[in-house]
Formats: sequence, C-alpha cells, structure tokens
Amino acid sequence: MRKPFLLILLAFFVITCKKSMPPSLPPVTETGANTFGCKINGQVWVPYYPCADISMGGVQLEYNIAPLDSNSILPLKFSMAVGNYNQYKFGPSFFNFIQASAGGITAPGDIKESLLITFNATIDADNHVLDYGQGRSSANYFRITKIDTVKGIVSGIFQLTMLSFLTPSNVEDSISVTDGRFDVRIANYQYCSN
Repeated sequence: MRKPFLLILLAFFVITCKKSMPPSLPPVTETGANTFGCKINGQVWVPYYPCADISMGGVQLEYNIAPLDSNSILPLKFSMAVGNYNQYKFGPSFFNFIQASAGGITAPGDIKESLLITFNATIDADNHVLDYGQGRSSANYFRITKIDTVKGIVSGIFQLTMLSFLTPSNVEDSISVTDGRFDVRIANYQYCSN
C-alpha cells in the first residue's frame, strides 16, 4: 500500500519541479529553427507571448527578412520584434531590431551600425515603461554568422550595453545584454504561444 503512495508522491514532485524550472537559452544553431534568446543582466530572457494576448499589441517573435529588390537574392532587409509578456521585472518587455541604413545585409558580419536596436520594459509596479537604446560601447556587436539563401536561413549572435532614456525619476539606467542568439528564416513571420 505504501509503494503506490510513494510513487504518486515522487511523480508529483517531478511534475512540480519541471513546471517551476526557469527558462533556458535556446542552443546556438544555424538551421532556421525560429529561436531567439539572451541574458539581460544575467537573467535568461526568451520570447513568450500567448496568442490570446496578441490583441494587446504584443508579439512573441515577428520578423521580416527578405531581399531588398525583387530581382535579386541579396542584399537582405532585416527587421525583428521579439516580446515577452511577463518575464522582465514588472511586466511585458520587447526588443526591436530595425534596419536603419539602406544598404541591406550582403554577407555574414557585424551589422550593429546599420540597426536601430531598442528594448522596452515595464520597470516598476506603477507601470512606468522604460525605453533602452543601443549604447556605443566597443564591446557591442550584432553579428550575422550565417546567411543561406538556398535554405532560407539567417542566424547570429549579439551582445549589447543598452542605455535608458530618462526614467520616470530622471535617473539614467543601463542593462547588459549578453549571450544573445537567433536562428530564423528568410521570410515574413509571426509567432505566439498557444
């Protein structure tokens, strides 16, 4: 009689532990796996936005990576929006990567100078939202590691120091974004969690 009870108790603890495990970074891949992740001040940040809440304007992973010219394969235009509904500090947070220069991506390499990169986060219980912009640190990079126009894959890694615009109390703030990785398709794509 005790053995079934112990097995049920053990199963409960295993299920409970799995549910409460913190998120982990996706592996660095170059297969078009539609993954994104990084650490913000050492805390894992991965996309998460329920489809039911998309009406609030959020998105888990949305990107538009396509040829600039319909008559050629390269260069590519690059834009990506990535959201997390409930993980950073007090509420939803979002990354935006928008290609600001007209040249497009032609080969692997660091493209941080051609991107406008922002991070928006709810920073306190009063729902103050803070906007961070890419700082000019020499340690910053947003590196494309693979472009495969045959299989339709764009992958990369990034590291950024993001500086705040003024907070509600007019105090500057910064965040450190490390271990960044993405592995996406050459496509127009939007994804949310079911």
